[in-house]
Amino acid sequence: MSFKAGRYSMHCTGRGSAAAWLLCFVAIVQLGTATVGLAQQPHNRPNKPATSAPLPCLPDPNAAEDSDQQACLGGHIPGFGGYNYLGPCEVAAYLLDPEANADARDLLTRYIEAASQDCDERLSIDIRQGTYSYVDLHRWGSQASELLVGDADTMIENADAFMGPFILDNRVTFFVDPEAFMTPVPGHDEAIAAARQALLAHGFDLEAFRFTSDPFSSRSLAWNFFGVSDPCVSVNPPLSVCTNIPDVQVSFVDASPTGVLGTARLRSGPRLSYIFIISWDAPVSLDEYAADFMSEEDAGYALANPHHFTFGEFPALRFDLTPTKEAESPSEQGEPGPEFFKQRMILFVDTGAGIATIGDAPRMPGSPEVSLEQLYSGAESVARILRIRR
Repeated sequence: MSFKAGRYSMHCTGRGSAAAWLLCFVAIVQLGTATVGLAQQPHNRPNKPATSAPLPCLPDPNAAEDSDQQACLGGHIPGFGGYNYLGPCEVAAYLLDPEANADARDLLTRYIEAASQDCDERLSIDIRQGTYSYVDLHRWGSQASELLVGDADTMIENADAFMGPFILDNRVTFFVDPEAFMTPVPGHDEAIAAARQALLAHGFDLEAFRFTSDPFSSRSLAWNFFGVSDPCVSVNPPLSVCTNIPDVQVSFVDASPTGVLGTARLRSGPRLSYIFIISWDAPVSLDEYAADFMSEEDAGYALANPHHFTFGEFPALRFDLTPTKEAESPSEQGEPGPEFFKQRMILFVDTGAGIATIGDAPRMPGSPEVSLEQLYSGAESVARILRIRR
């Protein structure tokens, strides 16, 4: 996986002061973080001459995944329930009766092969039992989209957070972006519940729908969004960041050849948010790294109450943060005051392939009070995203 250095790389992904680290997060809060940064684009399939008889609905192999093309297949393949990619050259396809209709299996297989000519012998097609036809799913998805986000009379609150519909895994899928809820308590769970209730009230079969705020909740969704099939994203050869840890929503923000910047949010409990930096350009001890990270001149915080412990197999060092007098004074530039900025702890974890720095994110006014113990526990939950591949 390749990285592209961006606007945060010089200040956020290497060793530096907490002030620079904090300013980076404030920029993220103001601009809004997105689940982007390390994503590869889905592979493009070049046009190649067809070697089999002409197939229906395939004027251009590069357009084979388009919903109109699959809707067309529904008129030629009995019981066709759609198909989608789970990874490079790995396809899941659905028929309502795959065992009883050999002709339908053959035609669907030939179509996917023609649409995936760059895969050659690497192509894997798994024809599965479907529950719904693609024609029905396509129609229901359009109707649900109009109901939830398109009709002023029925449009649900926070409709702009909904992305879709996508026909994946023989279901109509809507992704609800948790980053769209800039409130003290994110409301994506409530938005999903409201959407499901609206569909139920209008007679939709809820079993045909999937709502999720986790882009890695299924392989098909992760591949459709990011071209990533492995939920553990390699950031350097031995070190990966896993995005499928229960109750932890990970968002990558930026990366450089020597580091990664991201945010993590707990989905349960007080729904705390954290910012993490992973740097592998500093061959120093954990104590030396922590001391250098928080420089006396411009950090704005002093380290207090150091606590050494082992997190899994990794050495870890945690501090409480005490604001300095300068940090307690309002900014002359009119930036947010101390009530918005206040941070309370920071955790350093040495993976052996890079040191991760995890700190609680600035909390908005009106956010529920949380204890230091809750912040400690949340930071350790976030640290579970770190994985060394042997």
